[in-house]
Amino acid sequence: MPHKRNPVSFENVKSIWKAMAPRVLTTYMDQISEHQRDLTNSASQRFLGEILAATAYAAARLAQSLDGMRVDRDRLKANLALSRSTIAAEPLYVLLAKYGHPDAHEAVRRLSIEAERGSRPLLEVAMLDDELRAYLARLTQDERRVLERPEEYRGIASQVARDVATSWRQRLKGFLPE
Repeated sequence: MPHKRNPVSFENVKSIWKAMAPRVLTTYMDQISEHQRDLTNSASQRFLGEILAATAYAAARLAQSLDGMRVDRDRLKANLALSRSTIAAEPLYVLLAKYGHPDAHEAVRRLSIEAERGSRPLLEVAMLDDELRAYLARLTQDERRVLERPEEYRGIASQVARDVATSWRQRLKGFLPE
């Protein structure tokens, strides 16, 4: 799109990472023979300076780019207002699936199209849908609030990650050192 600008500095930092990653891997492989009396590290260790210089350059470029970023809160609010209905689609389908809807994703996809065509909020269209009424009636007050105020929706990924970590910690309890 001609009106968009690429994040050149961020793309450059990623490019540096792609160039340096194999060299860092080589450095890790050098550890295997670190205490041996051979010359298997003699050529590969010559590139450590490049790795350090590239890392310092990338860090400085990234820091400079991040310093220049500003959050336009008014623009964020305006964008949220424009897409408010579509943001509610994810939590809606997750909640429908939670309460046993057999094809929640497809149902919400269909309703999203209908809401967009009619310029109506997704939640309003969902409440009018006979198939979904029973599922929506089971929503808790907190779940309903997420659908009414999607700007507060954060998803459940962090809680799922904590649950998985806790589960594995329990499973491995006898195998891990205290």
